[in-house]
Amino acid sequence: MGTYLVLFWRSDLSAWDMQLHLNASSHGEVLWPWFQGWNRLAFGGYPQGYFYPPLFHWLVGGLTKIIHNLELSYKIIISSTLISLPFSIYFFLKSIIASHRGRILAYIWIFIMLFIIKGHVGGDFYSTFAIGLVSNFFALPFYFWYLYFLRKGSVSYPFLLISSICLSLIMVSHLVTALAAIISSLAYFVLYFHDNKKQYIIHVCLSILICAFWIIPYLYFFQYQTGVIIKKPLLLSSIFLVAFLLSLFVIYIKKSTNVRVIFSLFIVFLLFMVISKYGLSFNNDSYPMHIYRLFIFVYLWMGIIISQALSLWNRKTMGVVLSLLIFLLSLIVNIQETFYFKTVHVPGMQILIRSLPEGRGLVVVDTDSLFIRARSPHYMYSQLMLNDREVLNGGFVESTGQSVFVNSLLKELDTSSFIWGTKTYPPLSKLISKHVKDLGISWLLSLKPISPSVLSFISQKKLTLPVIVNDNKFTQTFYLYIFSPDLVHIIEQPVFIDHTKWKEFVEEWWMDEKASLQASSSSIPSQIISGGQNGYHIRLNTTEKSYVYVRIPYFPNWHAYDDKGHRLALYRAAPDAMIVKAEGDFYLRFERSKIEHIGYFISVSALLFTIWELLKSKVGFKRSELVVQKREKGIDPNLLIGIIVFLILALAIWRIPYVLTTGVYLSQSATSRDQIVRTNNRMQLNSSNSSYFLRLLRSIFIWSL
Repeated sequence: MGTYLVLFWRSDLSAWDMQLHLNASSHGEVLWPWFQGWNRLAFGGYPQGYFYPPLFHWLVGGLTKIIHNLELSYKIIISSTLISLPFSIYFFLKSIIASHRGRILAYIWIFIMLFIIKGHVGGDFYSTFAIGLVSNFFALPFYFWYLYFLRKGSVSYPFLLISSICLSLIMVSHLVTALAAIISSLAYFVLYFHDNKKQYIIHVCLSILICAFWIIPYLYFFQYQTGVIIKKPLLLSSIFLVAFLLSLFVIYIKKSTNVRVIFSLFIVFLLFMVISKYGLSFNNDSYPMHIYRLFIFVYLWMGIIISQALSLWNRKTMGVVLSLLIFLLSLIVNIQETFYFKTVHVPGMQILIRSLPEGRGLVVVDTDSLFIRARSPHYMYSQLMLNDREVLNGGFVESTGQSVFVNSLLKELDTSSFIWGTKTYPPLSKLISKHVKDLGISWLLSLKPISPSVLSFISQKKLTLPVIVNDNKFTQTFYLYIFSPDLVHIIEQPVFIDHTKWKEFVEEWWMDEKASLQASSSSIPSQIISGGQNGYHIRLNTTEKSYVYVRIPYFPNWHAYDDKGHRLALYRAAPDAMIVKAEGDFYLRFERSKIEHIGYFISVSALLFTIWELLKSKVGFKRSELVVQKREKGIDPNLLIGIIVFLILALAIWRIPYVLTTGVYLSQSATSRDQIVRTNNRMQLNSSNSSYFLRLLRSIFIWSL
């Protein structure tokens, strides 16, 4: 853990989704103490925290208010998660595995699984530190704490109350982990709560009520989210077969209730993954949740099964030693893969920002660009948002209907544009200028030149700035195109569409070149006088009621008022904007709905009730009355051996030279000293560094002595 902490604190948080969560955390400080609110900086504005669990961003934002350093707050929260994870796993294993050796093996194999997983699964170390899926990782300790307290809660009511709080924390941290916790909870209910069904129902109800402040608005506003593309995981049938046979083997040898829990949960998660793989249960773009991220739990439970099989080995010490060797190998490889790239920096970013006009913009990053190869595809527009500039790019695509149109426009501008999360409409190059106008774009920043034949703009500028990747200096040309946006204008009588036909209408409207919003023939001037986080002041030079088209994304919490405070009619308009029927000056305000206030009231009441029940119960953390099996007497020598070997290996790994983090993840040649490159999807070293592993192994041997 120490090695990961040191390397993470050296990171600049530029890898993949790290930047997206950093931005959301920055805005979490603006919204604080509320968990949800309007984020004006991405997608032209979107409701943050309504469709993506907000706890992580809320905590980082709240801590930033105290220490006034966003990156430091971000690293403190992730580091706290990293430190708490081993403890949560240990206590969880203690609740289901009686023998010292069995727990040691399970502990080792859980971490082996966390090390060996690669890709975008989430929860593992690679996904966390190399891809930036930090909210998955943040929820993982809560998952293990939840199972620990739930097991104790099956015989002790106070601990069941604590498990309710843990489940609530999971629900407002990460959706997929919450689904995994609910699945696990049902398995525990079947196997452990034979005589406490009523208390279990109370536990579930309390868990839901405590996080009602998020669940109720989520369900109430569900129709305004966007479905995401769910990628089907590539699972090898041979892995399933081996794991399944191991499960049966363990069940045959040890028929205890705890082993049945391990077996049943592994099989349940496995079935979820098989179903997801073949697409038998979920429409791939209808739900804002990546079901395939349950894969992490398949691995974790499979690790426990493997450890239990090894615990039956007659040569007890050899099983521990073999597991530790596999652990060490997977750790070394994972640290290389995870921290192989470190920093991306544009020294002239402020020069670029000063060159941008006011208003919202769009950043086009192609899949072969320097930033993609540096593993930082979100870096440019994330840095702009951190400097309080509005862009249409963003990370939480499920939270707004605008994301589909933004991604579609990116594909029209450059078919190789980097997009993710949502499907796009067919690229229509002849409609690019129309779509730029429809989205109210003031400027466009591209890494490639765009032909004037497909895009009408007022002026353009070219800037060449240095880009530093892991101490290696490159140059990048940025092409800036400036437009004259019309964010507010009066239109003729709009066409009103039944809400059941809304999606089909908007798709046709987007792809129809004649379906553009024309200004009124009288050309009545209209403008935004002032605007901010939660409201806008708009002026019309007319005394007649008119339909005013406002290019701010629609959400039911927006309301319009005239200068006397009277409510005005407000409608949702294509592609995902608003129309207000107004005259003269009027105001747009983002207000919290009554349903949200009800949710907060329920949550606070449920939490106070839970705390009161705990205080009445006088719960303590003394020696548990829960006994899973007869405990072994004395200290298992394998435990001492495991601790000593682990400390020696940790000390050796601590000495891994910093060269592991100074490679360049680019296909371009670099001028630095030792360089690491990726070839044919394998990590290799240049000839100048060919003896590195020999020196590494030698240093491990010396420090182990």
